[in-house]
Amino acid sequence: MTPTKTGFTFSPASFSFTNVLANQVQNFTPTAITYTISGALGATGAGATLAYTDGTAKTATADGSGNYTFTVSYDWTGTVTPTKTGFTFSPASFSFTNVLANQVQNFTPTAITYTISGALGAPGAGATLAYTDGTPKTATADGSGNYSFTVSYNWSGTVTPSAVTGFTLSPANRSFSNVLTDQTAQNFTYTAITFTISGYAGVSGGSIAYTDGTAKTAAIDGFGNYTFTVSYNWTGTVTPTLAGYTFFPASKSYANVLSDQLTQNFVAELNPISKISPVSWTLPAAPYATVGKTYAASVPTQAGYTIAWTIDSGTGTINGAANTEALSFTPTAVGTLVLKCVVTKALLPTSTGFYSVAVESVLTASPATITAGQGAILVPTFTGTGLINPGAIPVTSGTGLTVTPGTTTAYTLNVDGSDVATTTVTVKTFAPKFVYVANYNGGLSGFNLNTGDGALTEVTGSPYTGYTVERVTTDPSGKFLFAAGRNNGVYVYTIDATPGPTLGALTHVTGSPFVTEPALLTTSVAVDPSGRFVYVNSDIGKIYAFTLDAGTGALTSVPGSPFTASNNYNGELLVHPSGKFLFAACSNTDVVEAFVIDPASGALSPVAGSPFNTGVSVIGLSVDTTTKLIAGPSGLSLDPTGTYLIVRGDSLPNELAAVNKVAAFSVNPATGTLTPVTNSPFSLGILSSHVRHGLTYHPTKNVVFSTFFNFGTGDQSKDAVAFVLNGGAGTLTPTAESPYNFLTLYGSDCLAIDRSGQFAFAAIRDAGLIRRMRVDGTGVLKALDGTTAIAPIAPGAPETTAVGANPSSIVVAGSLL
Repeated sequence: MTPTKTGFTFSPASFSFTNVLANQVQNFTPTAITYTISGALGATGAGATLAYTDGTAKTATADGSGNYTFTVSYDWTGTVTPTKTGFTFSPASFSFTNVLANQVQNFTPTAITYTISGALGAPGAGATLAYTDGTPKTATADGSGNYSFTVSYNWSGTVTPSAVTGFTLSPANRSFSNVLTDQTAQNFTYTAITFTISGYAGVSGGSIAYTDGTAKTAAIDGFGNYTFTVSYNWTGTVTPTLAGYTFFPASKSYANVLSDQLTQNFVAELNPISKISPVSWTLPAAPYATVGKTYAASVPTQAGYTIAWTIDSGTGTINGAANTEALSFTPTAVGTLVLKCVVTKALLPTSTGFYSVAVESVLTASPATITAGQGAILVPTFTGTGLINPGAIPVTSGTGLTVTPGTTTAYTLNVDGSDVATTTVTVKTFAPKFVYVANYNGGLSGFNLNTGDGALTEVTGSPYTGYTVERVTTDPSGKFLFAAGRNNGVYVYTIDATPGPTLGALTHVTGSPFVTEPALLTTSVAVDPSGRFVYVNSDIGKIYAFTLDAGTGALTSVPGSPFTASNNYNGELLVHPSGKFLFAACSNTDVVEAFVIDPASGALSPVAGSPFNTGVSVIGLSVDTTTKLIAGPSGLSLDPTGTYLIVRGDSLPNELAAVNKVAAFSVNPATGTLTPVTNSPFSLGILSSHVRHGLTYHPTKNVVFSTFFNFGTGDQSKDAVAFVLNGGAGTLTPTAESPYNFLTLYGSDCLAIDRSGQFAFAAIRDAGLIRRMRVDGTGVLKALDGTTAIAPIAPGAPETTAVGANPSSIVVAGSLL
């Protein structure tokens, strides 16, 4: 007996019976016939899943070597599909029909990858892009700055382009997570790093010449300031030019510039003479000369020619040889002196040139109001609008002349009815100067400064009342005025520099005041030398930082502002001339804090080692019950080079007078770290009961002034001391003329000196006025006549100006003359 059924085998396969004499029972066991389907996927196919259906959906898994095997039913028909995350297979699947034998079918897996691509721009040509895909890898941008590379399926990682010298990169890198599609347009931008070179040229107009790739120029604005940017690591020379002027130095050279170069100043001097034109030989009219002063004239090199100088008209002497290209001559009388230069050569026409110069004289007069022989100054004044040359005509005694700017007019001075002298006066216009005063309880006062005699004329709209301000300052261009409004943040004004009736007037900038926090005590405001950032102090341990819109004067908070620390910044703020550091006097903790200024954003970060102890606090005095302050650091001043920082100690109005001190630190130009000089702090030897912003460095001399404001105690006959710091030797030496007494029975809250170092102004708070003074060439304060030593005068004297209630701060705005 043999059982059969399609798709099955039986056990036993058959059974034999012999001589059957009774019923028989014989069982058979059927077994389904199956066939093996197997194959290889390769090593990368290890763990792959192979899906098929045999009655129900089923799967098989490839082993660690990528091999697989499974069985299917007899006569099976179906499809096998391999899958593995991150791979495709070839073939994608395989179909079988009526399987009646074992089958072998291989598949080839291919890893799925995606492309990351983008552009770096031309500066990025050849840059490498680093990333990790299993192992660290790099891709290289092509000659146009484009790049492309592939990453694994579901890749996560970061792509970082290499740095390119002289450029910043934005963004610094790009991160990707679980990449399942191509990532195109993943761009980076290299931005050329530039640095600013800026300063004061010494005169308005003209231009600055330099080469950065190509020859370029930068304009000198109406205030005498200039600014331009140069490439990273720039090397070159900066040369100012303006017809009729000579600059000192003639140029400035720079090598491998890697930081902003600020306060790169020049001094401009009006040329006393011009060279003869090599074509027409006719000299233009020259500036005025002075009797007895020696001048130089010259012609271009005249090889093979004969030169002869003579005096054609007027009175003067030719010094030395008269047949040279360079000539020295001296006017000896008032009038017009004309020099004649004849250049000859055999067989060629003779060239003749003339040089004409108007000559001033030393005049003598004896008006009834001035005692004969007394030193005086004959100062031209102006009518209409405009300002005149600050240089005065020296006289033995005399009164002012009224002239019109831009004209040349002959004036005759009379003494006792007889003519003494006649002279030609040439009036020249200069950039204006203004004096602004914070009146503490009475807003602001503004004045036009006559740079000839130091007279002040109140500007239109002054005083500006209705709010309390304690400290005023300007931006480097002189376009904007900033006032710390004690409880109202910072006020910002535009300064009208247009000649006319509103010259010097102030206009609120839209949005002013820029309030930091309600009822916040702000007593100081500082502007960096580039005019980009403004900083405001507070009494709550915060410094507020703003960016300044150079066009509108509007302030915008710097990201991260306010910058918080543990100290009270109720004292003065001061920015280093380099623009790299900010210093803050902390009047309740006897320290100065120093911050690094981020050159891009203006954000602040502490200098290493900050805060720095000063030692200027008055030991033994209690805390002020109203202001919560102790007699700590309040005033700051830097020498013109930024080498030394001087810190002034305060004392309190409700305490007995105490001897004031100053501390001196050397400033590390790279880090901003402060190091006390030997023997610091120094006693000023003056008893004073209160001072707020009482330190002023002369703009060009190593002389610093400290003023004193007394509340009926202390040394009331000593309003200011002047001293010279020798940081290397550790000495602080008073000048021979120190101390100064400005006004009887009153002290001075502060002293301001204009940028040219010509005039000084002392704020006399309790008298509601300022005293006007001159500063001589050595940094000594003098009366307005420029010669008389400082002596106390009474309120209402000619050299005082009423300004309002409680003047506490003064700033002189406008360009250097």
